[in-house]
Amino acid sequence: MSKVDMCKIMIVDDEPKIRRGLIKKIKLLNLPIEEFIECEDGKSALEKYRIHKVPIVIADINMPYMNGLEFIHNINSIQKEAAIIILSGYDRFDYAQKAISLNVMEYLLKPVSQEDLHKTLIKALDNTKALWTDNRGLTDTVARIKGYIEKNYYSENLNLTSVAAFFELSEAYISSLMKKELGLSFNEYVTNVRIESAKKLLKEQGRAIKIYQVAELVGYNSQHYFCRVFKKITGVSPIEYISLNFHVKD
Repeated sequence: MSKVDMCKIMIVDDEPKIRRGLIKKIKLLNLPIEEFIECEDGKSALEKYRIHKVPIVIADINMPYMNGLEFIHNINSIQKEAAIIILSGYDRFDYAQKAISLNVMEYLLKPVSQEDLHKTLIKALDNTKALWTDNRGLTDTVARIKGYIEKNYYSENLNLTSVAAFFELSEAYISSLMKKELGLSFNEYVTNVRIESAKKLLKEQGRAIKIYQVAELVGYNSQHYFCRVFKKITGVSPIEYISLNFHVKD
């Protein structure tokens, strides 16, 4: 594998032991990652990010000087297509809700399993491929569009027109590419991303979260329409999905 096909990753945590342990775990996964940039707080991480513009960031939330959520808010204005992963010791809904509003790709809890870490990094590498490879072909164009959708699915204003304007491509061209590469229309792909996110929220939160809240968090302003789409995709209503999939943690 050539150097241009290797990715850099930033790890932000105020505990050196956590950073070292995470790097060791990632190295064992044999992924195309060539360099790890370590930071102990959000403030120093932001300074380094302005220079390196790393495609993938793994950050803790509770850190000195600038916490992880403030840091993520700032880097979103620098590079919208970066994959942001939160690795936190706190299983709190308000943190997860804020993370979603900041386009965070995944919210993982410490200690993270090797399986979850591998799955998350594979997704992050795929979503950011156009940022760390020299390929500029058809697949990269679709990868960039996919990444944009997966970071902005929560917005009610996400549609083919807005995405075409963002990438300065025609709507017809995007539709043709997505159908060819993914086998799905633009709207079908957006719907799938939103429903997958909704399923994750329902699995994790159960009845602690209201259905209208789930609808809003994944980009629907109508609870009724969200429920209709959810049942069409999954075969069950959101409430039925909770009953089938949510289990109270010990």
